[in-house]
Amino acid sequence: MWPRQDRGRIIYEQQDNATPPIPPHDPDVLREGSRDGLRIQLIFQPPNSPDYNCLDLGYFAAIQLLQYKTYVATTEQLIDVVEASFRNLDKTKLNSIFFTLQKVIECVLACKGAM
Repeated sequence: MWPRQDRGRIIYEQQDNATPPIPPHDPDVLREGSRDGLRIQLIFQPPNSPDYNCLDLGYFAAIQLLQYKTYVATTEQLIDVVEASFRNLDKTKLNSIFFTLQKVIECVLACKGAM
């Protein structure tokens, strides 16, 4: 079920992989995307899009910074330190990272994504 006010308008569904599982011109996608007066189209998001790399720049950078504060000599120690870094990560900071991502996604969708 889709909101009636969007019928007849193009709705862009953005795929977020370097090799998306469904090609944009797949016959099933085209058929299903045009049911009930809808016009759903798949588009590709560029791989490693800077618009969506909050995990790299936010989350992983935050736990990596915590991990770098501790010397490790073995793989097991590294795993322990990374897991401890995750547990010690400020949840408010982590929450802020994902709220920022959500707002970025809303902005990208508002301007029709990678178009």
